[in-house]
Amino acid sequence: MRIMLCTMAFLSVMASLALSAYAQDISPECVNDPTEVNLSYGDQLVCAIESAGDSDIFRFFGNIGDRVQIEAERVSGSVSNFVCQQLVAPNGETLFNTCESDRSTRIDIVLSQAGVHTIVVNEEGDNSTGTYNISISCLLGTCTPPEGDAMLAVTPPNRDFGPVNLNTASATQVFLVSNAIDPNAAATPALSLGSITLEGPQAGEFSILRDTCSGRFIPAGLSCQIEVDLMPATLGAKAAMLLIPSNDPMFPVFEVNLSGAGQDGPPDPIGGSVTGVSPTSVVCTNLTTGASVLIPNSASFWDCEVAGLMANPGDEILQSITGMAN
Repeated sequence: MRIMLCTMAFLSVMASLALSAYAQDISPECVNDPTEVNLSYGDQLVCAIESAGDSDIFRFFGNIGDRVQIEAERVSGSVSNFVCQQLVAPNGETLFNTCESDRSTRIDIVLSQAGVHTIVVNEEGDNSTGTYNISISCLLGTCTPPEGDAMLAVTPPNRDFGPVNLNTASATQVFLVSNAIDPNAAATPALSLGSITLEGPQAGEFSILRDTCSGRFIPAGLSCQIEVDLMPATLGAKAAMLLIPSNDPMFPVFEVNLSGAGQDGPPDPIGGSVTGVSPTSVVCTNLTTGASVLIPNSASFWDCEVAGLMANPGDEILQSITGMAN
């Protein structure tokens, strides 16, 4: 029995040494809120408490059978400030929630799913600022992500928005960002995406309307979406690039070329409508040229140009309506 106890103690010491050997401090990634950081086993951070009710998001890749220990504990700030954690599985199931239980600082769990897990740290209490520590360790199991390289794929790889009227939003274009499965690899690791931005000569006239990709881990075979539109402010050709940084060694920053053109829209029609009146006649007069046209017995809607009035951009038009109130 003594020999068994000594062996177990020795193994415990070895496990502690192994964890401390690969631990690293990546606190600079946890400076600005809202925080959204990708973690690896052994990482430890010091993060800011900005205000009560604030939440920080951390993601890590875990394997089935990994015994994971996550700790988040207040370091500085008001005594009424505290932090609690939620652990969410790749399928969206909440695995652990210290905010609803005993508000403990530690999660200790054996994972039952492989893929990207999410940690949500809620900073509660008063509105004073402060800091907290968060660390993640793998005590048993595979404790490593799949070997190989992530493979980023974007569909479509570029997009021409075509001619778009000035100060008018184009149709929204959707880009699918995927972690393609390498058929020659035993397994494909998660695709780690950075902050997606727009750059280029007319980048300010393009807009990212929706981004479900920035700062995310994308497991093999899955994808996220980015929605972009173009609203030209001036006439002529438009060009920009959608930059997608990732851990794909072939495309550390994938460039999606965007193009389009600003054009004059159709002129506003010269006409009108009334409610509550049955007009017997409408007279359209071009005060600039003196031309005039009568539309007798018109309906509730009319168009002076269809009736024969000639007008150029900038002309001043007068429309006179004679009728009876209903």
